[in-house]
Amino acid sequence: ADETGLAVDKVRYVGDGVAAVCATDEETARRALSLIEVEYEELPYVTDPEEALAENAPKIHDVERNIVAHNQVVGGDVQQGFQEADFIFEDRFVTSKQAHTCLEPHVCIADWDLSGKITLYDSTQTPYFMRYHLANIFDLPSSKIRVIAPYVGGGFGSKSEVQAIHVCALILSKMTGKPVKMAHDRDEEFIASRTRHKEIIYLKTGVKKDGRITARQAPVIVDNGAYTSYGPGVSLTQSMLGGAVYKIPHYRYDGYVVYTNTPIGGAFRGFGSPQFTYAAESQADMIAARLGMDPLTFRRINLTETGDRAISGPVLRTNGARETLERVVRELGYDSTDSNNRLKKPPYVGIGFAVGTHFTSGKFHPEANADFCGATVKVNDDGSVNSVNILAGVVEMGTGCATTLSQVAAEELGIDLRDIEITLSDSEMTPPDLGTFGSRATTLGGRAVQEACRKIKAQLAKEAAGRLGCSPQDVKFHNKQVFAASDPEHGIDLGELVHTMLFRDGGGTHVMASAHFDAPCSLPDPETGVGDFAMSYSFGTHGVVLQVDPDTGKITILKVVAATDCGRIINPLGAEGQVHGGIMQGLGYALYEDFKVVDGQPLSSRFGQYKIPTVMTVPPIQTLWVETDDPHGLYGSKGLAEMGMVPTAPAVANAVYDAIGVRITDLPITPEKILRALRSQRQFPSKAQSKETIS
Repeated sequence: ADETGLAVDKVRYVGDGVAAVCATDEETARRALSLIEVEYEELPYVTDPEEALAENAPKIHDVERNIVAHNQVVGGDVQQGFQEADFIFEDRFVTSKQAHTCLEPHVCIADWDLSGKITLYDSTQTPYFMRYHLANIFDLPSSKIRVIAPYVGGGFGSKSEVQAIHVCALILSKMTGKPVKMAHDRDEEFIASRTRHKEIIYLKTGVKKDGRITARQAPVIVDNGAYTSYGPGVSLTQSMLGGAVYKIPHYRYDGYVVYTNTPIGGAFRGFGSPQFTYAAESQADMIAARLGMDPLTFRRINLTETGDRAISGPVLRTNGARETLERVVRELGYDSTDSNNRLKKPPYVGIGFAVGTHFTSGKFHPEANADFCGATVKVNDDGSVNSVNILAGVVEMGTGCATTLSQVAAEELGIDLRDIEITLSDSEMTPPDLGTFGSRATTLGGRAVQEACRKIKAQLAKEAAGRLGCSPQDVKFHNKQVFAASDPEHGIDLGELVHTMLFRDGGGTHVMASAHFDAPCSLPDPETGVGDFAMSYSFGTHGVVLQVDPDTGKITILKVVAATDCGRIINPLGAEGQVHGGIMQGLGYALYEDFKVVDGQPLSSRFGQYKIPTVMTVPPIQTLWVETDDPHGLYGSKGLAEMGMVPTAPAVANAVYDAIGVRITDLPITPEKILRALRSQRQFPSKAQSKETIS
């Protein structure tokens, strides 16, 4: 690790902590802080990741050219693919730093008691990760650390690692012998938390005259910020997903994760997919226009299918990409066969669509060759409300996993949802679990609950079979009754059966089972980077209808249509909410959000300066489902939470081009950029190498 709880000798960005105090109240603590004087020597700095790669750039850490990591995926031979192409197109795209803007900022209460035991109440997505890393930081056995995550007020990836407030709160608690609470205010949450990584993406794509892709090369620069959080992981996952949407015979990705003197890039909903999808799906429309082809036709020619093994490694056991695209364009009334399609729309109104993919769970690094969830289920003997207890390690932060895991137990055991009491995310009480991230809580956590319930059913069925005069395989569970399939009218009350089993004559056992579900996925090949790294892959298409005011550059979103393949839907209302939330976050990414750092100084530290979508700007959103049956998922489900925002930004960019004929290749798409582009009449800032001239 390259980051310490407080900076030692050298600060690397505005937001780097240098001192911490605690007091009996906030006012006293702030007065104490004001008495601390720090002398700074100004050092050379670099805030642009491309400039940071220069040989003479200021060195932020002791690495060559400020490169933290170089991730590479090589599938096929890109040079051969370019030789086979009729046309080669090269384009550059830039995405922005996006702040998480969770309504609840980072907050923890640390208690290091006299016995040497740590208890940390924390707004975290990953209690077991926290315990593991704190054990390493403080050189303690894990048994001496307890991490409890109450209901978390939003995370989106930002609350999945140890940060300065955790280290400082624990040290201050040990020093004072008292519990210590530390929390970010809104300024600190902006500058000292995490952001989405800014990326500079170069795409070089070869195509045949008929639109078939022959090769793609993608050098990508990832702005790591001043310290390393999840930057290498973001680059790694997008490198493998980058070859999964389209059939690309030859593919090469080179990701350079680069230090800059800016706030730290971390995990954020989509984990690299929104950045790369913005570039890839913008270029898909750009290539289609250069070939004189409709963008829908271009996608129909190139989309992957169920059963394909992507050139970058993912095995697409289910793939609803094509159907999501067809559903969206049908709802939008888009006709690819009508060359005058755009002329039928009102002036300055555009339609755009984009296809994306994202993973469910995943293995990224040899040191973490596992991806598991754990659950314990206990059936009580009174048969009353709360007759079943679930202990699970996932974290509830608005994703609805507490509900979906309870649904699973109710379905498996034949009881009502109100009969279930669920306890989550306490590293000392709940089974080991990597946490809530990677669109995994329902699919992996649900599989753990399902397996625990099936162990319980086997226990119950063995005892009930003797009393019912049938085989254990014929025992069924419904409406708190246990009965033989051949005689559903005569059953045993579930509570009565459990009560009987507690005593010697009934077997002398309590009814309780645990399960540990480790996702079936693989580490990427260490030489090529190619790998089927995830349990499953979700797909989706977003379509946007918008209007541009040519005088002000303002964009008004008129309608969004989102079709998603996330396997079987477990909770329809919750699923719809996830997509709505993802779309709004995606619209913010596309239109407003840009965490600016100028001359080393962050300019966005308040909501007054950093604009996000609000309830006043929510457009009409239509959600559509393409249900596939994934062989690894819970009842055939796949991850959803992140897929909901992946294709939104490129759909907006493509709609803007359709509306006014100018292409914006750097996010966000602001009115100023639109007016500037209209004035300069630059439609396609790209170079084309062609064996023929395109008319």
